[in-house]
Amino acid sequence: MVQTGSELYSSHALEYAKAIQDNVYNALFERPSTQALLPENLKGLKILDAGCGPGAYTSEFLRKGADVTAVDLSEAMVDIVRKTLGAKVDCYVHDLTTPLVQEKSQSFDLIVCPVTIHYIEKLKLFYTEMYRLLKPGSHFVFSTHHPFVDWTHSVNKNYFEQEKLTQSWNTVGKETEVTFYRRPLEKLLNPALAVGFQLSYLSESGTPSQKIEQIDESRWKHLKTNPQFLFVKLTRPE
Repeated sequence: MVQTGSELYSSHALEYAKAIQDNVYNALFERPSTQALLPENLKGLKILDAGCGPGAYTSEFLRKGADVTAVDLSEAMVDIVRKTLGAKVDCYVHDLTTPLVQEKSQSFDLIVCPVTIHYIEKLKLFYTEMYRLLKPGSHFVFSTHHPFVDWTHSVNKNYFEQEKLTQSWNTVGKETEVTFYRRPLEKLLNPALAVGFQLSYLSESGTPSQKIEQIDESRWKHLKTNPQFLFVKLTRPE
């Protein structure tokens, strides 16, 4: 099953790359919250940026001395990363619902998958591949939509069933359709545990930047009292 995509990450790739540099939800909330789950010292680590988008995480990992492989379904996003970072990073187009056959088993010290999992239909297959790629004792960190947020947009009105949703988002200053999967918490985490991962940490509140309060106090209050994302750290046991 092909990973769900949208025009937001293809036709509007450049606008998206620009928008997430300093916006509230990506730059000031999701990224600092996900990075809080990562090791402080990334120097020398081999990292897979799974669903790299325009390379916000990739750039940061390289700056901290990591050896980075970055993949994304969107050819437009991969082009941005290649033009920005060139030979510094191994970046290529890949559908995360299929195995990364060119990558060896137990070859990565860390896998990071920011705001991507909700585009993948069959999570157990995806988790199985992430588990294969990680060295024992290493971590898989991801962020995704909080199930309670997506539940408010449900059409089938059955929280416990996985559901494919299409919404109009205004991330780039214009309405664009985005399709993703809504699922309950148990369908998000249990497939990971079933393939052997251990749950090391889960955050619902995240660590949003204080800058949000200065930019938009009402949004800051909302994010401090309402769920938006989940931030998860899984470990492949020794």
